[in-house]
Amino acid sequence: IRDDNPVIYTENPGLYATKGEVPTDDPDFSIPMGKARIAVEGTDLTLVAYSRMVHVCELAAEILEKDGLSVEVIDVRSLLPLDTETIYASVQKTHRAVVVYEDWRSGGFGAEIAARIGEDCFDWLDAPVGRVGGLNVPTPYSRVLELECIPNEHDVVEAVRKIG
Repeated sequence: IRDDNPVIYTENPGLYATKGEVPTDDPDFSIPMGKARIAVEGTDLTLVAYSRMVHVCELAAEILEKDGLSVEVIDVRSLLPLDTETIYASVQKTHRAVVVYEDWRSGGFGAEIAARIGEDCFDWLDAPVGRVGGLNVPTPYSRVLELECIPNEHDVVEAVRKIG
């Protein structure tokens, strides 16, 4: 992160085994702060996520595609600054949104994103903004129990079907 100001960076251990392309032709490559990425293009509904939940949303989009739903997945990449322009453009196109985040459903940053969509995109929405978040409990140490508290692609699919 190239910034002269103090920066807080958190990493999700759930991403440690994730593999993907890394540009090798540009030694100065960086991801622009405050610029979201459209991970999957779609027309029927917008999924907004960050960190590991982007991969969960991509899996959900594959499942929903088999049902004939075209889902757009937005990877916000940074929370502050938040690229509302990309999020809002997607919601204006799809008229539906579900925000997916791993932290507690109550009080998590995804709730802030959902509130902004609800307030600023109200006239474009055909359904209430959906939210998929972690259970409102302390994260268990046991991996088996932890996985029960963290959203998965089936939780996302269920939330999408709920709002139509």
